[in-house]
Amino acid sequence: MVRGLEDGIFFPRICPGADNNKFIFRKMQPSSIYRILQKRAELALIGKVRPHDLRRTFATRMLEQGCDLFILQRAMGHTSVATTARYDFRSETSREKVCKNLEVFG
Repeated sequence: MVRGLEDGIFFPRICPGADNNKFIFRKMQPSSIYRILQKRAELALIGKVRPHDLRRTFATRMLEQGCDLFILQRAMGHTSVATTARYDFRSETSREKVCKNLEVFG
């Protein structure tokens, strides 16, 4: 099932329906999301990962792909662009690459 752009539960808890052929989507508890993330991190041998790390990674990857900071601000639901800017964890190499790609005017 694809969620699409509609409002609704982003991480649903899937429960079997009465006839076991359909599923009921209910809100998943934050603690469940945390446990699932910890289990996946353990299986991937990457150490401890927190749910907020996913937000930071999302923001950084969007910026690396050239996303405008103001568009990212809206996507993350921040009221201030200064809050969004704190999620910028791009490397110095990434900044150098952008500078090298600038056209020389004149």
